[in-house]
Amino acid sequence: MKRKLQASVLAFIILFGGGMLSAQAAHAEDVGTMPSGCSISSGTPYASGAYVKWTGSGYCNATNINNFVARLVHNYDGLPDVRVATVYSSPANRPNYSATGTTCDGGGTTQYYNESGYYRSAANGGDVIRTSSQVTLTHC
Repeated sequence: MKRKLQASVLAFIILFGGGMLSAQAAHAEDVGTMPSGCSISSGTPYASGAYVKWTGSGYCNATNINNFVARLVHNYDGLPDVRVATVYSSPANRPNYSATGTTCDGGGTTQYYNESGYYRSAANGGDVIRTSSQVTLTHC
């Protein structure tokens, strides 16, 4: 009897907990601590004709920051999100950074957000990332 009760409680937790997890959006959170004297603006993606456009900008004079990136991200509710496209700002622009991208993401209506961030090396993918709000766009 005790084993059946434990199994029932475990099954309930798995089913109920799994249902709660799938109801949550997979939207990324802001990552990392902003270096002193640095800032990031992560623009919300928008429609530009049939294309999706995204922007990011920042100011950072920290010596351990090598570059700036802005990424368009496809939000998949309840699943890992997918980085669709990435643009980089040249280190030569330091300490003022900006990046703008335009893409056609295969057609349809999709929920997007933008990640803008600083990184020390490309392999890190982003040591400090700030995300924009989500928006649903129809695109080519």
